[in-house]
Amino acid sequence: MGLEGAQWLWPQARFVHLVCRTAQFRRVFTMETPATGEARICVSGDRLYRLYLNGEHIASGPPRGFHDEWPYDEFTLPLSRFRAGENELRAEVSQPGVNTFGYRHEGSAGFILALEIGGARMVTDDAWQARFAPGVRTDSALLSIQLGHQEHVDARADSPWARPTTAPYTAMPWPVMKRAELPLLAGETKVARPVSIGQADADASVRPSHPNAALSAWSLLDKADFQPCASGRISGRTDAMTALVLDLGRVEVGHVTLRFAGGKGGETVDVLYHEVANAGKPVYWATPEAGFATRVVLKAGESVFSPVQRLGFRYATVCLWGEGEIDAQVSLVQEMHPYEVSGGFTSCDQGLNAIHALCLHTQRICSMDGYVDTPWREQGQWWGDARVQFKNTLAFARDVRLFAFGTEAIGHVQLDNGLTYGLAPSRAHTCILPDFTLQWIIGVCDLCRVQGSYEPYRQHAQKMERALAYFSASAPQLQGLIAYDDRYWLFLDWAEVFKNGASAMYNMWYLAALRQAGLTAAAAGDEKRSTLWTAQGQALEERIMRLLFDADRGLFLDGLGASTHGVHAQTLAILLGLAPLAHERMLRETILPFLSGKEDLARPSTYWTSYVCEAALRYGHRQEVAGFIRRVWTPMLPDGSCHEVAGKRDGRGSISHAWSAHPLYLLPLVYFGLDPLCGSETTVDIRPWLDDEQAPSATLVRPWGNGSALRVSFEKRGAAAHIRVDAPQGVTVRLHLPGGVREMIGSAVLDV
Repeated sequence: MGLEGAQWLWPQARFVHLVCRTAQFRRVFTMETPATGEARICVSGDRLYRLYLNGEHIASGPPRGFHDEWPYDEFTLPLSRFRAGENELRAEVSQPGVNTFGYRHEGSAGFILALEIGGARMVTDDAWQARFAPGVRTDSALLSIQLGHQEHVDARADSPWARPTTAPYTAMPWPVMKRAELPLLAGETKVARPVSIGQADADASVRPSHPNAALSAWSLLDKADFQPCASGRISGRTDAMTALVLDLGRVEVGHVTLRFAGGKGGETVDVLYHEVANAGKPVYWATPEAGFATRVVLKAGESVFSPVQRLGFRYATVCLWGEGEIDAQVSLVQEMHPYEVSGGFTSCDQGLNAIHALCLHTQRICSMDGYVDTPWREQGQWWGDARVQFKNTLAFARDVRLFAFGTEAIGHVQLDNGLTYGLAPSRAHTCILPDFTLQWIIGVCDLCRVQGSYEPYRQHAQKMERALAYFSASAPQLQGLIAYDDRYWLFLDWAEVFKNGASAMYNMWYLAALRQAGLTAAAAGDEKRSTLWTAQGQALEERIMRLLFDADRGLFLDGLGASTHGVHAQTLAILLGLAPLAHERMLRETILPFLSGKEDLARPSTYWTSYVCEAALRYGHRQEVAGFIRRVWTPMLPDGSCHEVAGKRDGRGSISHAWSAHPLYLLPLVYFGLDPLCGSETTVDIRPWLDDEQAPSATLVRPWGNGSALRVSFEKRGAAAHIRVDAPQGVTVRLHLPGGVREMIGSAVLDV
């Protein structure tokens, strides 16, 4: 269908006064009695639109993208959603006017739509009406340094509709419009329940702060005595701020609606969004520049406001300034990638089942228009996180769309020297991460394997070549090892690992990228590149062994000139198969002590422990990994989502980070030995763990590439075990048992 013939609309010139702008558009049209069938809609906005039909929200978008191929959504709507007679399409479009961690601002804003019903077609043109959203201020602070602005609205305001300005749909900066590769986000409606209320004195010197709605309220939260409550009623006092805490039950992400009934008009309400509360007391944090908040100045009667920005939080603390008596309600319509959840892991250990459910929810709320780190303060598509999230996803859904989408996006933000930004789309120039460029290269190879196709490699081969050329020819070097380039952010991990100079971790990631790229190129028939990258990998491996392996200790140094032998370097050495005769010592002296809770010089972050666990499992240390998962993730259960940093609940760090949701794929690896990236092969290896007394039975369902699933279960019965296998058609299961390996096709039941 497309958008041909439609025009971009804006209330005034589309290139001026764009900071913190929300525009509204409407078109009233008449229909005969709606027939059966569907209407087709193509729609986009720059940056974010929300579309309504007769007051009902029907779509939000578009996905994050780039202006040279700006995305539009295309979807169908049953004609039963329309009325006989007059109908109204209305849209709101939010334009931050600045760069964010998911948007590159190009100095223009707009809204565009085409609607087709039968042979009739209606498009955006000057017959539509437009205006800037009444009462919305354009000088508010940021929600966070990574997102757009707080939304401050005076619900008493109104303004007339007028004819919009127009521009052709191929006008700059949108020369090409591309149908979005991702589906519309979806989910259920959640209503936050009241849990506590508190009041703090606020004399004349403490008033609602501006432009940051969060600051004054935040300063008073600690002074309030919060008591349990079950009502949404807020009774304010002239010289006080009264705060009602509402709880969604766990962190959710989506389209928020704020409702306030009983206002006399003119009351100021600040809504603070946060993830943590302790015994009903909000744990919140803001800076002078930013805070996760919305402000509404009420009108008489009922005031309803829906922020355009997609928000992620668990708690909403509604702060009423001064005198007044209102009823407050906060609801949220989830906006998540519509996975078809068809796989998972269960056991007779209810604690493990709860951890699996915790991780599944975390991954789902971090799956929006891309894999994001957290739905709360940032919503950034970071690529080191995304590789872990891809493994998480494959454990419950055969869905590669977000990873393929992000792989293309990271390739789009490549510098001339070959490096990529660590997240995309973005102009965050301080977020160019050489190690995430290596993760991107490895990720292209992962995608080829999972899809059973080398098309992703062919699409990105030239960019991979340019990226690897940076490391071989442009990166600083010390004795042939790549070294820290102070123009960029060498992340590696949040832990205090060796980074200056030639880091072992950095060079090992480079070796992993060369190996994977060489193997993938060979399989794709690209012998020239394969030969080059394989040779470079072999030379690098020789230098790593010669310069970084401490033969006296049987451990790898953390870097050239370092005296320490940390967990990170030993983990990557095991995963890469370096110095295999020393692996038992690496495990005994660094990895296993870490998993058991012993303090170490540099403790891997919660995110990075995914690699540590994989290394331990290479040598069968299932008990240690299972114990580590139970010990670290069980304390997260009351919060309902995975912590960015395990145990950190100070309001600054996120408790909704999918880079910490890796028990999703680790539990199948622990209990069934299942390769996290499998799913397209014709042969799969299963290694049931029959020795865990806490989980003597378990079931695995793994979505497979042909639309079916692999199902394996075991139940320990005394000294024997009952095992059932249901293999996808055409797939051979190699079942590794104490007595040897048995090959199975189709369905089989056996007692061992």
